[in-house]
Amino acid sequence: MKINRIWAMPNKWTFTIKPIKELLSRYTDKGFWCDPFAGENSMAQIQNDLSGKVEFNMDAIEFLKTRKDSEFDGVLLDPPYSLRQVSEHYKKAGIKITGWHTSAGHNAAIKNEIARITKPGGIVISFGWNNMGLGLNRGFEQLEILLVPHGGSKNDTIVTVERKHSYNLKSKNHSQQIKSVIADKEVTSNCNRSGNEEVDLNQYRSSPDRNKTADTLRGSQNLNKESQDE
Repeated sequence: MKINRIWAMPNKWTFTIKPIKELLSRYTDKGFWCDPFAGENSMAQIQNDLSGKVEFNMDAIEFLKTRKDSEFDGVLLDPPYSLRQVSEHYKKAGIKITGWHTSAGHNAAIKNEIARITKPGGIVISFGWNNMGLGLNRGFEQLEILLVPHGGSKNDTIVTVERKHSYNLKSKNHSQQIKSVIADKEVTSNCNRSGNEEVDLNQYRSSPDRNKTADTLRGSQNLNKESQDE
């Protein structure tokens, strides 16, 4: 995973900030993209925003529910960053704000819908002041993080780029699949450090029980290290 930190002047329109605009240009130039909080300057072909200035003007979660499963190659998630901003956006649109709109459950529901409409192998780029992205439990792995400090008392803008795994999120074996992904990453990292990547990974990937093999390889590598120390 790549992490960059680039200073830039703040702007109410996130996508016009230079390092963010440059990052977006690397991902959004191909495929079919969606933006449920489009505002202005969005690169997505399908845009929704309460402002009335784009094609769709619905509450974000209601808009997302109208989209098909695995419809998009990429999704931009740039919602209001604070409770105050949430309140201001709804009031401008003439919509009464409730506790649901500012709850963690509402935020999670939006992320669940975004995970649903993103194709396997698709990209989700999330923006915020405290940004965790969609996460592994929704089937996503982090590819890139961009930190954009703005100086003074301004909050940094955090950009998280994630890719959706190809396994089926609706499968009963979903939790086991997630464990296998985690084990795969851990063993790959350990094998790279041990210098025995080809042999170890071939043994690991051919195993019918990845998690058990991960434990075996981890123990084997520890023994190798101990013998080298002696």
